[in-house]
Amino acid sequence: MKRMVLVMLLLLQGRVLAASGTSFDVLSSVMDTTKKELNAKQETEKGRKDFQNSKYGRLYKDGYWQFFQGK
Repeated sequence: MKRMVLVMLLLLQGRVLAASGTSFDVLSSVMDTTKKELNAKQETEKGRKDFQNSKYGRLYKDGYWQFFQGK
C-alpha cells in the first residue's frame, strides 16, 4: 500500500515538473562560455584561513611540525 502511494506521488510529481515547462540542463556549466575571474589575493587568503581553521592548521600552530614530516 505504501509503495503504491509512493509510486503515485512520484508519477504526479513528474507530471507537474513536465507541465511547468522548465527543464534542467545538465551540461550548462560545461557549455557556459562566460569567463569567471578569480581574485588571486582573496583565494589565497581564503585558503590560508581554511588551513588555519582545519585540524592540520591547529596541529601546525601548536608546534606539531613533526606531524608534517614524512616517515
